[in-house]
Amino acid sequence: MCDEIDTIMGTLRRGDMLEVEYMRDLGQTQSELLARLNKVRKLGCHVYETATKRSTKTRAAEMIADALPYLRKGLPRPVARANGKKGGRPPDKRAMSKDDAERIWFDLRIKTNRAAIKKMKDWNLSAAYRQLGASGRPSLGRPRQKK
Repeated sequence: MCDEIDTIMGTLRRGDMLEVEYMRDLGQTQSELLARLNKVRKLGCHVYETATKRSTKTRAAEMIADALPYLRKGLPRPVARANGKKGGRPPDKRAMSKDDAERIWFDLRIKTNRAAIKKMKDWNLSAAYRQLGASGRPSLGRPRQKK
């Protein structure tokens, strides 16, 4: 749909009116919508919503406000999932199984929790505490500062 709109926008001349069913049809994201709307306005044209019978000539702000909830915010889901950002939860699979991580976590020959975490691939301290509980190592307190 967006490619069609780009080709149609290439043929617009001053005073023309671009008819769309809804304003949200101009783009999938807020930035796409605003960029296309600005391009239409720079050409001296207007957008007309056929479903609501509104035009940007008189009610542009209202039309944009109605379109915003339907637009995608942020990165597309596959990209967000790969990045581990909002929009997709990172995969729960770890390089080391929970059983192997548990053996290392509760091994008291390892002096500190940080040293144990370094040996546990794809694990961090908060995940180890949340999934495995306390390690049983004595709390050593704050290390002394070197002079």
